[in-house]
Amino acid sequence: MSTSQSESVPLFGFVRISDLGNSGLIGGYLLLNLLGRPLEFHCTEPVKPNRAQQILYGTVLDAYLYGEQIAQTLVAHSRLQPALIFADQPAVLSLRSHCDVPVLMVDTNAGRPDDDAVELALGAHKLWISPVDAEQEVSIRESLSLLSAGWNLHEPFQRIEDAVAELQKAA
Repeated sequence: MSTSQSESVPLFGFVRISDLGNSGLIGGYLLLNLLGRPLEFHCTEPVKPNRAQQILYGTVLDAYLYGEQIAQTLVAHSRLQPALIFADQPAVLSLRSHCDVPVLMVDTNAGRPDDDAVELALGAHKLWISPVDAEQEVSIRESLSLLSAGWNLHEPFQRIEDAVAELQKAA
């Protein structure tokens, strides 16, 4: 698909950050079209906060690492812009402060990301958006309506996890 064609068709981004334990965090970003076909994939090298960062960032360290340092880097390197970006970890929602695309958290066992998050739904999936995007709720719902309610929003995160694992094996 050419860039001009893909720009007219809504795309959906998925950000997954994996904790590799002592090796740090590694992020993956997958852009899919409405058919679920991958158009771009990016991943980072492992990121490990140093002790000074742990002390200085304190309770906001995860938001900094997941949203700003890792997810923002992934999204910035993409040549295509999605209509929406999905995350499966609350700390990735902080990406919204660093990009122009609404970021939605897909339901996980972690529950509601924070008390101010606005809840939406797609089929059986609960989604949350940042209060920053509350004014865009109508356009976000329009973009969501393009996805079939049968879309399994967890499946792209598994693809990212599996692709990163393969890349780690090859390295």
